Formats: sequence, structure tokens, C-alpha cells
Amino acid sequence: MPLIRDIKENSFKVFQQKFNHDIKFNFADQTSYELPDKKNIVIGKEAYEICEIFFGYDNYRSIVDMLNDLINKIDVNIKKDVICNIVLTGGTINTRMFFERF
Repeated sequence: MPLIRDIKENSFKVFQQKFNHDIKFNFADQTSYELPDKKNIVIGKEAYEICEIFFGYDNYRSIVDMLNDLINKIDVNIKKDVICNIVLTGGTINTRMFFERF
């Protein structure tokens, strides 16, 4: 799946602030890929929309909200230890601007 990895690592981006669906998109920011079946896809503003699910998108809750809810349910005696041991993993956290927005 090198093509999928390339798309994910080189095309997906996170806006510095909440994504605006009405944004005027610059066509120079689009990237084309040829799939194994020879079909071409173009990734434009989708590169930003995909990552928005982590930060609250439409009816989805953000990862920050979900973590806060979980932390608030933890016994106060172990809360500090749990917070100090939260680790985000996976390829998506390598998306450009992820931690700046997080």
C-alpha cells in the first residue's frame, strides 16, 4: 500500500483553525494520483476535510472533547498518572499541522 501511504503522508493537511467549507480553494493545491487500476483521482479540499474529524466536524466530537470526557470520569487519585501517560499513535498524527492544531 505505498500509494495509500504516499497520499496520506503527502496530501492530507490540517488547517490552523476550524475548517471552513465555503473556503475558495486554490487549484494549485490539488494533487493527482494514478490508482493501480489506472484511474486518476484528484485530491483538493478533501485533503483538509478528512483530518477535520479529529477536531470536531459536523456532528462528530473532537478527539480533545472525547479525551476530556474520559479524563473527567477517572478517579481523582489516579487522574494525574493517567493524563501523563496519554499517547497518540498512528500515522494520522504525522499529518502536517496536526499537533499545532491539537
